[in-house]
Amino acid sequence: MTTCTKPAQRWAAVILTLAMMPMGARAQATEELSPALLGELMGFVQNAYFNANRIADMPQFPTDRAASQPEVLEAVASALRVRQRACTSVVKVDYADDSGNMLDISCVGGNYRVDAKSGKITP
Repeated sequence: MTTCTKPAQRWAAVILTLAMMPMGARAQATEELSPALLGELMGFVQNAYFNANRIADMPQFPTDRAASQPEVLEAVASALRVRQRACTSVVKVDYADDSGNMLDISCVGGNYRVDAKSGKITP
């Protein structure tokens, strides 16, 4: 890798690097999610696969350690795709209400409100 000394060269190198990365690698949730929110997302994944009658295809979370944020977000994107929603990768997740059941999920491909307890998805 060469060292870029001019700002224009540095920006060109950054743009080239980003262009060469797969789409999913470019769009990752940047903020650290709370363990409670990650737990709600894991529940949504299980419910989404159950409702689609595809339990056998459900991503498996580790049993010997806590699932990492990237693992959970990848599973959420997969669960949305199983339910026929466009989602290459998850960009942002937040609570939609005070109950903690309704979540707003922003994906590369669409924005969704999901009920983590039932697996119901609304565009």
